[in-house]
Amino acid sequence: MRTLYSAVVLDPKSKIDVLHAVRGIPHSGWDCKAHHMTICFGRGLPEHLKRDLGKRVPLTVTHVGKYSNSAIAVRVAGYESQNKHPHITCWVNTRAGGKPVDSNKIEFWQPVKNFIIHGTVEEVKG
Repeated sequence: MRTLYSAVVLDPKSKIDVLHAVRGIPHSGWDCKAHHMTICFGRGLPEHLKRDLGKRVPLTVTHVGKYSNSAIAVRVAGYESQNKHPHITCWVNTRAGGKPVDSNKIEFWQPVKNFIIHGTVEEVKG
């Protein structure tokens, strides 16, 4: 199997905490994600992060953002990511053609009261 992406995969409590930060469930047609913060897409961990594989790490939620009617995400800090704004995609409007990658297009982020969540550094295979 090849590595689809490397990520900090959220634990169950952190997923709930992240979803609470976006204040409710969007209208029908939106799919819940809140699964991970991407470190690298399409490959495994960079060599300097390999030692963290399987390690539980904290992330700090700092902002909430929305891209049009496609995606809602929380911005996070605390671990390396290839994304300009490290984030966790929370909701995607698949009925309207939204995709998780649309979270990368969010430009306006609203600050939230910072809080800590946790996840495990993983290489997701497929």
